[in-house]
Amino acid sequence: MPVFDDWPEKVPITEAELEIFERYFGDVLDRLFGPIDDPDNQGLKSLSSDDNSKP
Repeated sequence: MPVFDDWPEKVPITEAELEIFERYFGDVLDRLFGPIDDPDNQGLKSLSSDDNSKP
């Protein structure tokens, strides 16, 4: 059976979807990358809900 990947390069998400993801996976991401307020992470860019829609 053939499989087709016809998803766009960037898939838009809503603010609510982002909040749900952060709520359930925030602890895991903090353990992987450290909390956002960690001094070692000060170079990280803060993302907005519009960043996924930019080319």
